[in-house]
Amino acid sequence: MDDAKDLLQFLENSSIIDFTFIRQEYEKMNRQKILDQTKIWKATDGRWKAYVDVAGKRRLIAKSSRVALEDEIIETYKDPKIKFKECFDSWASEKLEYGEIQKSTYDRYQADYKRYIKDTELEYKEVKKIDELFLENFIKSTIASQHLTAKGWGNLRTLINGSMVYAHKHSYTEFRVSLFMAELQLSRKAFEQRVVNDEEQVFTRDEETRIEKYIADNPDMLSLGVALTFCTGLRVGEVAALKWSDYKGDFLSVTRTEIKYIGEHGERIADVRERTKGRDGRRQVVLNDMAIGILEKLKAYMGDSEWMFTRDGQRIKAVWLSLRITKLCKELGMPHRSFHKIRKTYATKLIDAGVPEKVVTKQMGHTEILTTKQFYYFNNEQVAEIKERLNKV
Repeated sequence: MDDAKDLLQFLENSSIIDFTFIRQEYEKMNRQKILDQTKIWKATDGRWKAYVDVAGKRRLIAKSSRVALEDEIIETYKDPKIKFKECFDSWASEKLEYGEIQKSTYDRYQADYKRYIKDTELEYKEVKKIDELFLENFIKSTIASQHLTAKGWGNLRTLINGSMVYAHKHSYTEFRVSLFMAELQLSRKAFEQRVVNDEEQVFTRDEETRIEKYIADNPDMLSLGVALTFCTGLRVGEVAALKWSDYKGDFLSVTRTEIKYIGEHGERIADVRERTKGRDGRRQVVLNDMAIGILEKLKAYMGDSEWMFTRDGQRIKAVWLSLRITKLCKELGMPHRSFHKIRKTYATKLIDAGVPEKVVTKQMGHTEILTTKQFYYFNNEQVAEIKERLNKV
């Protein structure tokens, strides 16, 4: 190998082979090849124009002369000066196009980008100029200025990781973001700490009893949907997407959920996806006697229909169920809690009742009991009940 290098060096030094000439001719060939593949035209305003493909998108270039335009085209392909925003747009669009994410996830990426990155120094930074120091300063300043929680940082990290991996894969940068993230040190104190009170996360036993009594005295479709959730722990989107064919005696087959996304014209769309949020995308929920009673009452109330919850022949959207629990809390003089708090109440009841962990995870649609205990288990006893327990110690 060294002999070959020495020979080439000798040939060049002896002027036997003019490598400079060869290099120039090669660059001319490449230049002409690029220009032949690019449509160039003179516009009505007298300027020369052409489109170039950069980061999966077309970019319009305009110059006063054809020579200047051709030089700009070549320079663009040699050094495209790809910005972070272009990599983010291409990365997110590819994931959606290839079915790696749902439209609702794509919309969340866009919302997170607008919140964390839009109008910042990172947005239009050339990716080849992004280094460890710049990125670390951006991350730490964003966490501090926007008071991010650990979850918020996780959302921001997803955008940075995806965009920079895309940039590296397409040779826009040599920076390896995975190594940077592995070595990035962030103190827990850097994140906003939110105090979570148990009474804000679940309904107390007394509150649940009052809601059950109110629904029994004032039954209608939406209220029965709330009552069913107290007995099954379903997500609100899963309840709204139930069909009567899912009701199988002692079981409820949960195989779909409502998803929301932004349409082409900016409209909000609620659709049904044929899999749930969990890893398996489906589960069989065992029904207790109360749940079966609620379903039978609902069936008698609704009559013949494909969907369990319909109005004027149309499936109701999940938002109507969410609004109903808000209304019930207000009418019964309870603190407002979201529909998801019913699911947390259900998980808490299962664990307190000593239901086997494997059954708990199956009912909830969780992969591990740790998820249930860490994010869904709260104390739902009232102060008087706790005091009574302590008095017995």
